[in-house]
Amino acid sequence: MSDQMARAAQILSGAKEVALACHVNPDTDALGSMLGLSIVLRSRGAQTVCSFANEPFDVPRWAAVLPGTDALVPPSTFPKEPEIMVTCDTASLDRLGALGANAGRARELIWIDHHVSNEGLGTTPLIDPSASSTCEMVFRLVRAMGGDLPDDAALCLYAGLVTDTGRFQYASVRPETLRLAAELREHRFDHTHVAQALYEDNATTYLKLLGVALHRITLAEGADLAWTYLTQADLAGAGVHPTETDDLIDVVRTARETDVAAVMKQQRDGRFRVSLRSRGRGGVGKSHYELGRVDLRRGRPSSGVGVHVEARPGGDGGAARGRAAGRARGAVSPVEGLLLVDKPKGVTSHDVVDAARRTLDTRKIGHAGTLDPMATGLLILGIGRATRLLRFLADLPKTYEGTGLLGVETETLDAEGEVVRTAGVNVDRAALERAMAARVGASLQRPPAYSAVKVGGRKLYEAARSGEPAEAAARPVRVDAFDLLAFEPPRFDFRAITSGGTYVRVLVADVGTDLGCGAHLIRLARTAIGPFRLRDAVAMGEAGDPLPLEAAVGHLPRIDLEAEEATAASHGRILGPAGIEGPYAVFGPERGLIGVYRDDGAKARPEVILS
Repeated sequence: MSDQMARAAQILSGAKEVALACHVNPDTDALGSMLGLSIVLRSRGAQTVCSFANEPFDVPRWAAVLPGTDALVPPSTFPKEPEIMVTCDTASLDRLGALGANAGRARELIWIDHHVSNEGLGTTPLIDPSASSTCEMVFRLVRAMGGDLPDDAALCLYAGLVTDTGRFQYASVRPETLRLAAELREHRFDHTHVAQALYEDNATTYLKLLGVALHRITLAEGADLAWTYLTQADLAGAGVHPTETDDLIDVVRTARETDVAAVMKQQRDGRFRVSLRSRGRGGVGKSHYELGRVDLRRGRPSSGVGVHVEARPGGDGGAARGRAAGRARGAVSPVEGLLLVDKPKGVTSHDVVDAARRTLDTRKIGHAGTLDPMATGLLILGIGRATRLLRFLADLPKTYEGTGLLGVETETLDAEGEVVRTAGVNVDRAALERAMAARVGASLQRPPAYSAVKVGGRKLYEAARSGEPAEAAARPVRVDAFDLLAFEPPRFDFRAITSGGTYVRVLVADVGTDLGCGAHLIRLARTAIGPFRLRDAVAMGEAGDPLPLEAAVGHLPRIDLEAEEATAASHGRILGPAGIEGPYAVFGPERGLIGVYRDDGAKARPEVILS
């Protein structure tokens, strides 16, 4: 027994609460190993929760055959800072999706995996590329913990073992693999029911989808490769979950004309995840290059697309996942970075995101700092990995220019709402400037009734429109400047610099209240967010030239790591503290931006890892 295995067994044997996670779009090995270990821990008195970061949180249909699914929770309710966390069948930190941040904050992180590309993640890595599956690794861990294996846990591990070895076809199957299968089969569970649920339970819509994929099979000349693909439209049209097509690779692999099979499935963010499987003659290396020349949307050779590769050379069941491999052989990575957009009036911030998705042909785009439909000006979009850095822009000061109208109050506090009160205006410039100056500084501000803030799971504007207005708790905000630029009663032009989360229409309405005549906002333009300026923005729907990833953390303190520490950081490992309050960007000598860390006492924990 290895030292790491013994340590993991000791930690879990004394655990009272354990959070378990596996990779996004989990297969049977991922869910089987996670649920199997969860069942073992629960049988020994521990409380467990299990999750994977799919959004929406859809559990694969075939998972109904696995016991222990009552432990599954959406990623939004997964512990934010777990005392003990276990990951199963996850080759890299980014494969955890949104749960990667939770892993970075875990005090103890046990990482169980069998993929060759995993260099050892977590505080206690259990990595063995020679293992046939992660379920085999979990079985070894349970043996190290001692005690009996519950029948339900044996079923989960058996299901993962069978599927990840291709029903014991792959080169990773050793005599001990078959002995393990026999030992698990000794337990009481309905083997026939499990086999039918995993292999013989296809809807006719799936069979038709299979026909579509087989019709698209293309032989790549000179690469010894047969490939096909499925788009999100294909999957949605058939009503088939992506994981239900996992066996497609084994059908393509039977083509006698080639050694390597590839199945490319489009993900929700628009990128294609690629599975490679070899018959064992020559491996998948040459085929990596060919994938960089395949345009999946047009079905013909092109300059390449960004792909995420899951390679199983020799059919050994050991995935060599990695974008770096694809890029090194000629694939072009997707556009990523920050895009500054000048939002026009009358559209939502999400409309701007949708336009960018169409222009850039990618789904993975988000925005920082919502603008109301009536507002115009600077909106920062994050593309690709930059979406994970947008939250670090939230605290940057926002600069606005706008116009208020005295003497008229509306239900929404802006020009979009119905007028609820009018009054005469007898205000001079000095009084207006005093009322505006009184708003400068730190204070508590209550979000307006017509806003997207949620109370009890319901957006405030939805409650207000239904005639059941709700009230949100006041929030701390900061106004650094609220200057009068022009005053032509009853209109006044202003410039405001505020903290994130400040509602400028509330500031204007409060000024009207102080003056006794009421007021509402009739024009608002955001001209800057921290160092980012409206003058550098492109029009909505234009591709522009995105700023690099580093721009998203340019306002944070920077730490440059030596090579050894950089490697550890790229795997999301705990580092020594930097003595910096708040988040700071971490760079490597060759890797560029690795991610963002934050000191936590005598340790530094990752908040985001990009590598």
